[in-house]
Amino acid sequence: MSLNYKLKRRASHTLLSLAIAASPLGLVAVASTPGCLFGSGGPSAVGQGKQYQSGDPTFDEYFQSLYDLQVELAKAPSDEKEIRRELAKQLKGDPDASATLLAKRAEKRAKELATAGTGLKAEVSGLGEGDPAAEINAAGNDLDADGKEFVDAVKAAIVSQAKLHNRMKKAGRIIEKLSGMSAALEQQVDGAFRKSVSQKGEVRKNLADAKKLLPIMQARADEVASNAETAVKKLIEAVNTDDGSFNKPPPPPPPPPPEDPTGETGNGDKPKSGGGDKPKSGGGDKPKSGGGDKPKSGGGPPPPPPPPPPGDFEP
Repeated sequence: MSLNYKLKRRASHTLLSLAIAASPLGLVAVASTPGCLFGSGGPSAVGQGKQYQSGDPTFDEYFQSLYDLQVELAKAPSDEKEIRRELAKQLKGDPDASATLLAKRAEKRAKELATAGTGLKAEVSGLGEGDPAAEINAAGNDLDADGKEFVDAVKAAIVSQAKLHNRMKKAGRIIEKLSGMSAALEQQVDGAFRKSVSQKGEVRKNLADAKKLLPIMQARADEVASNAETAVKKLIEAVNTDDGSFNKPPPPPPPPPPEDPTGETGNGDKPKSGGGDKPKSGGGDKPKSGGGDKPKSGGGPPPPPPPPPPGDFEP
């Protein structure tokens, strides 16, 4: 059996193992790394995506955290894809549609509801850290059964994508911590495993493969986190149709017409006050002031002055 054939078999074995238990992004880099394929005894357990235990509590805590992340990041892309598939069922879209296409279908449905008199307002909290939550409030007309199913499906997708985003952000923080631990553990190998030379080599090999995997795992976590965050923002933007006009109160009714002082209603000419022709003040011709004909100015002698009032005695 030739050396090239043996090398190819080892590479194929590494690819298959990591495809099952580790990130697809990591297996190519590990399989093409000479240190992983040509060490004594073949690739390490970490390089094959398997759980490794050294027997030392400090080292085993490190390798356990690393393995948990390998499993988590291996299924993260399929988790994100499954969230989109669930939403696509409700939107009657392609099961493999991208987040952008699903957001466009959601936007179309939200606009149809707005035309029917129902505006939507979506909000998300806890994106980045903690337990995310989402609310989609409807304003205006009540949602029918189909409308409620649409809102529930979009809300569920937003929450699921937000939770996935947070998981990947948490994974990134753990990867950063493990990267810092790697260098410190390398300095402790000789002291922790001084009784077994072979075990020293095994531990060093697994540490070396871990250091190669960590950057690849970080890239996977960042990619999935970014995709999930983008999906959340696109869905919120797509369904936000409530511009405030759906909550405006109806206009007040017009004021009633002014009341007729006569108490009569209806069309026609308004009757004159009192009925009939308005009589002239006093009735008949207005008499001239002082009675009789007024004497013409300048005619005859002026009248004598009136006598003085009588006194008590005459002088």
